[in-house]
Amino acid sequence: MRQLAFATVLLLAAVLAAATGGGLSAARAQSDGPVAQPDREISAEKDPQADRALQSRLNALFDEVEGLSGVFALVRDGVVRLNGVVAEPALSRAAESLAARVEGVVLVENRIEMDTDIANRFEPLMKRMLKDLQDVVLFLPVFAVALVVVFLFWAVAQIVIRLSGPLLRRTPNEFVQNIVKTVIRVVIVGVGVLVALEAMDARELATSILGAAGLVGLAVGFAVKDTIENYLASILLSIRQPFSPHEVVNIDGQEGMVARLTSRTTVLINYDGNHVRIPNATVFKATIINYSREPKRRFDFRLGVDPGCDIDVARALVVETLRGFDAVLDDPGPMVTIDELGDWAVILWVAAWIDQRTTDLQKAKSESLRLIKIAFDDAGIAMPNPTYRILTGEEPASQAPSRQPRPARTAAGPAAADTSVERVMDEAVQRDRENAQSPDLLQTDAEKE
Repeated sequence: MRQLAFATVLLLAAVLAAATGGGLSAARAQSDGPVAQPDREISAEKDPQADRALQSRLNALFDEVEGLSGVFALVRDGVVRLNGVVAEPALSRAAESLAARVEGVVLVENRIEMDTDIANRFEPLMKRMLKDLQDVVLFLPVFAVALVVVFLFWAVAQIVIRLSGPLLRRTPNEFVQNIVKTVIRVVIVGVGVLVALEAMDARELATSILGAAGLVGLAVGFAVKDTIENYLASILLSIRQPFSPHEVVNIDGQEGMVARLTSRTTVLINYDGNHVRIPNATVFKATIINYSREPKRRFDFRLGVDPGCDIDVARALVVETLRGFDAVLDDPGPMVTIDELGDWAVILWVAAWIDQRTTDLQKAKSESLRLIKIAFDDAGIAMPNPTYRILTGEEPASQAPSRQPRPARTAAGPAAADTSVERVMDEAVQRDRENAQSPDLLQTDAEKE
C-alpha cells in the first residue's frame, strides 16, 4: 500500500504540473539593455511607411495578448521603444520578446513601467489561479484514469506475489522472502506509474522524477553507506549462516553465545551476561571462530614441576590421572609434552579433549588441575619452588641445596567436582530471543557454512 500511496502523490504532482505548465511565466528573462535582432541587415534608407506599418502591427499584437493591452510601441527607423504599464515583470519581458521577433525590428528599447496599484497587480494573479484551478478540474478525469491504471498494476503485483508463493518458499528464510516481494511490488507499480504518466502526457515530469530519484539515491547512498552495507551483510549472513542460536563464537575478538541476527547487528551474550551488538558488516568480514559446531573441544594448560624429579614419571602420572577422569575423552586421549626448561622448573604442556555437549570446559580444566595436584602430592613429585643460592667463601660452589621431600598423602582427596554444562548463558539467550522486538534472521534449518 505504501507504493500505491506514493504513486498517487506522484500522479497528483503530474496533474498540477501539467495544469500550470504553460503561460507567460516561461518567457525569456529581461535583458540588461536594448535587444537587437541578430544576423539581419539594416537598410541605409529611411522608410516612414514601413515604420508606421510596424508600429501598427506591434500595437495590434499587444492588444491581443492578455496583460499587454497597456503597452504601446513607437517605431522610428526600425527602432522600437516600448512604453506603458504592466502588472508584473514577466509581462514586460514577454512584450520585449514579442517585439524582437517581429520582422523589420532593428532594436528594442524596453521602457515599460511596473504598475504600483495593489489591486491591479493582484487581478492577473487571481485570474491565473482561477485558470489553473479550472485546468486542474479538467485534468481530474485523466487523473482518475491514471490512478486506476496504477491500482491495476498494484493488483497485478499482488497476484504475481501470490502465484510466486511456492517459489518464494524456496528462499532461505522469511527475511529474503520479504525482500523479493518488495522488489516485485516496486518494479510492477513503478511500471504502472510510468504508464499512467505517459497517459497524462507528462513524459518530461517522469524523466525529471527519474533523474532526481537517481541523484537523491546517489546522495542517500553515500550518506547511509554503513547502514546499507550492514543491511546487505545481514542478507548474506541469513542465507549462509556461519552460526546458529546458542552457539559459542568468537567474532573479531568478541566472544560469547549467539542470541540473534537482526537486519543490522549480530547480538551475542558474553560470559559476563552482557549483550554485545556487532554490526553485520563487521561480522561478514571478520574471522569467526565457532566453538560449538564440533562437539569435541580441547582444553590445555601449562604445568611446572621441580627439575629434580623424574620428568618421565611426572608425564606418565599426568596422563594416567587424566585418563581416569570421566570427563576427559579417550579418543583423542590426553597428551603431555615438555614445553620449556625454566630456571627452577620444567614446564609441561598438558592437553585433553572433552565432549562439550555434556561437559563444561572450564569446570573440566579446573578439575583436571585439582586431580593432578593430588596425584603429584601422593607420588612425592614437588611443584617448582624458586630457590636462590648465595655463595660465600666458606662453602664449595658445587654444594647443592638440600630438598625435603613432601610427605605422602594419608587421606583421600575430596569428592570429584561437578563438570556438567553450565546453562546460565543458554537461559539468558532464550530470554533475549523470547523478548526480542525485531525479527530474528537465524533459522535452525537454514544452510550452514
